[in-house]
Amino acid sequence: MYLPKTFHNGGYDVTVNADRSIRVRPGDWLSKYSMAVYGDFKHVDCFMKKVGDDLYRPLDNPDLINVGQIVYHPERLPGEPKSSPGTKDPTGNVPFQAKYVADFLRWIYERFILSDWYVNGTSGGDASISFITGQYEQINITKRKVETTATLHAVALGFEVGWPEDFSIGGSFSVGPMPDIGAIVRFAWHRELELDDFRHGIIYLEFGTNFWFGVGGGNLALLIFGIGIPAPIILRAIRSYFQFGNRSMLESAMLKALPSGAMILAGTTIGIPGIGVAGRVGVMYDRGYFGI
Repeated sequence: MYLPKTFHNGGYDVTVNADRSIRVRPGDWLSKYSMAVYGDFKHVDCFMKKVGDDLYRPLDNPDLINVGQIVYHPERLPGEPKSSPGTKDPTGNVPFQAKYVADFLRWIYERFILSDWYVNGTSGGDASISFITGQYEQINITKRKVETTATLHAVALGFEVGWPEDFSIGGSFSVGPMPDIGAIVRFAWHRELELDDFRHGIIYLEFGTNFWFGVGGGNLALLIFGIGIPAPIILRAIRSYFQFGNRSMLESAMLKALPSGAMILAGTTIGIPGIGVAGRVGVMYDRGYFGI
């Protein structure tokens, strides 16, 4: 049996009990648990509170834990066999909450400043099987006044939540530029955008519908770009916010990542009927970056 087990790393130690619980001792912090288990301070969001018999949620305040408090590590631990009993999806089956999705978009909007760039065409496609979704997108962008143009290539993978719940296969595609409406904004903490700011890690959030086969729906997409840290950290925080409204985790992840900006895309879709929210992480580069 893998658990209980005491982890030692970086001068810290923590014991994870057989039920995946940890009892907080004097002088403990989640960052110490993260270092002991993972060898870094980046995994504090892996430690959660338990709600009911098999549902875990983020702690109310990750920066404050009390002596005697019980926290849990529901996910598979480093070195733990995949077949180990007791591992859980830390979010359980909690659905996305519409009010949190709307609040997230409002929160992001408040941090936007319109840039000198705009989108003048997109093409590509996405597909999903169950909750796994992938995408390739070609995005043509132009900078006003100087008429600088570039073609960006974005590849991403992630999760999808669809309605009705038994909707398991979906996708959309375009063989040429679609009639999109696109704006490019920078975050308030970033200077005016240059081409290099569009590169590196991305998060692609898509909110869309399709009513019948063929051109039968529309979508709103938010492509956050210029992410230097591993993008899954932010995507995980966004997903938690959609489910629980966990603002502290989201703000912490965004401040660590400091993305350059975002593209707001709206357009028609060609695909299989359905409705849902997709979140993907990936990379985006232009051909010139590789000297082509």
